[in-house]
Amino acid sequence: MEPSSKTGLFYRHEALLVFFMGLLLLLPGIWCETGITGQDEYWLSFRTPMETMERGDWVTPWVNGEPRLKKPPLLYWAIMLSYRLLGIGLFSARIWGVLAGAGLAACSTLLYRELFRRSGLLAGLITLASIAVVIEGRRAMLDLPLAYFTAMAVFFAIRWGKTGNQGWILLSGLSLGLSFLVKGPVGMVLFVVASLSCQGHRRHPSGVPLLHLGGGLRSRLSLVTRTPCRPDTGPRTFQVGRRKRGPLALHMVFRMRSPLHLHTVIYALHDPPYPGGGRTLRPLA
Repeated sequence: MEPSSKTGLFYRHEALLVFFMGLLLLLPGIWCETGITGQDEYWLSFRTPMETMERGDWVTPWVNGEPRLKKPPLLYWAIMLSYRLLGIGLFSARIWGVLAGAGLAACSTLLYRELFRRSGLLAGLITLASIAVVIEGRRAMLDLPLAYFTAMAVFFAIRWGKTGNQGWILLSGLSLGLSFLVKGPVGMVLFVVASLSCQGHRRHPSGVPLLHLGGGLRSRLSLVTRTPCRPDTGPRTFQVGRRKRGPLALHMVFRMRSPLHLHTVIYALHDPPYPGGGRTLRPLA
């Protein structure tokens, strides 16, 4: 999607447009008891901030009478803050998932623009349309906030690499630190791998993007080993209210829980991963 003018108002604010579209898509229904939920959200994300507030402890999260030390406390602190400001309820707990999902879509727009100097609107819309953002963006879980902060850390690091401005690397470090406070060191691992993968837009001497060479190798190995080549092949269960449904198979759909899935969409939009590099699918010879 080529903008008519890269200095136009729409082009300069398309990331903000994607963010507000994400709010409009994810906000409706998060206050309903019949929304999609899960055991971890019900027993941990909702109850941990409530029990911590009852104890008057704003530093160490508590649940079931014990300190909740298995996960970092940033999301619990945020939910406690919204509980205090908006009252205890589903909306107060889930609003952070909505903000993270909309922010992740806006970040994919910025990443695409930064890497390819083209409009990133389509990348942001694809992110919003992914089933994981649609589901996880309506729940009070750790995955989307982790993905958002890590993706922003990657974006700021790319900006620093291109401009040399130390302010960008400081913002990258801040975002990376927030990702650590959401789900521990996994954010740092994702940051390193995603940052390296952003070099995949460089091309092999043959003219094929390096990322596609790796993707093609994975596809061929999957054919040899008869392993399904899709992002998520395992059945998953979900709950509507208190009634358990499932299994829900997330086949052939990006879970978009980390920047590693974001870059797949971004590069696929820029250069389709099939021979010829054209915009129309053609059968392999």
